Amino acid sequence: MKTHCIICHFDNVDSSDEHVIPEALGGTYHIYNVCKSCNSKIGTAVDIKLVDHILMKICRENNNLTGKTGKLPSFLCEQIVHPKTDENTKMKFYYDEEQNLKLKFITSEKSNLKDDGTGTFSITVDDSERNKLDEIINKKRVKLEKKGLHLNISEPKCHSQKGIEVQGSLSVDLEKFKIGLLKIAYESLCDLCPDYEKDADAKEIASILKNAQYDKVIKYANIGCGFENIEIFDTLRVLQIDTKNKHLIYYIFLEQSGLYCFISLFETIFLGIKMFEINYIGKYCVYAITNDYKNKKCNKYRFSQQNGLELL
Repeated sequence: MKTHCIICHFDNVDSSDEHVIPEALGGTYHIYNVCKSCNSKIGTAVDIKLVDHILMKICRENNNLTGKTGKLPSFLCEQIVHPKTDENTKMKFYYDEEQNLKLKFITSEKSNLKDDGTGTFSITVDDSERNKLDEIINKKRVKLEKKGLHLNISEPKCHSQKGIEVQGSLSVDLEKFKIGLLKIAYESLCDLCPDYEKDADAKEIASILKNAQYDKVIKYANIGCGFENIEIFDTLRVLQIDTKNKHLIYYIFLEQSGLYCFISLFETIFLGIKMFEINYIGKYCVYAITNDYKNKKCNKYRFSQQNGLELL
């Protein structure tokens, strides 16, 4: 199917099934006016910054959200730690077959190659893999011989975890993930109010998304730091909109300020985004979109003084 793309603004391009909220986060809100090329670029440069955020990985793990890969992320298993007394020796967490969380040394190899293709090769493994040493060494010997190398493989060493203390560091992205929230706000407003795409701010946001300009996101996504609750979401509860196990997208026009989008994911990440000076949603109206990540359902609501709360 051909479409007009709201990201690159080209006409007659191949449409794609775009998840406004990434599928890996339980997103079930679909639009079809993003071309295949832009969908791919946004997935690898925009969505990934949000999906791979450590808080989102924790939420995905807690809610059993595997996404397209079918694999459940574990933020802890992706962290590298080391013995407190040896920063050069690396360790990692893993789940065994019974899904018990365990810790092991990462296999390390060291070779000393001479000009004639001879030399020495040593390998160190976790003590739990001692019974696999013969297999590991034989595979390594075959690989070396295929390369024409004839190294003397020294007696392998096994690391024991007995009595050791480990430590590591954890980095948390405080800014780049916001581009994923800006995308959610932009795509959903283009869906609700198609004329929005034509305005100057909308075109700038589309360019930010298309070119993954992380440093320019703060111009729009600047209400809250992303990690503290924003009280305006309490309005949805007043309107009797069910917010349990829901991602929330909420549009409201604030007099003397402009049109804003407020986003809540897993009731963990919260951000406000200024969309434009013009009120596209109508006077005394609010729009809300709920994405149920447990039951895979998306609802759109409109509230006005005249008609009250309507399900769109």
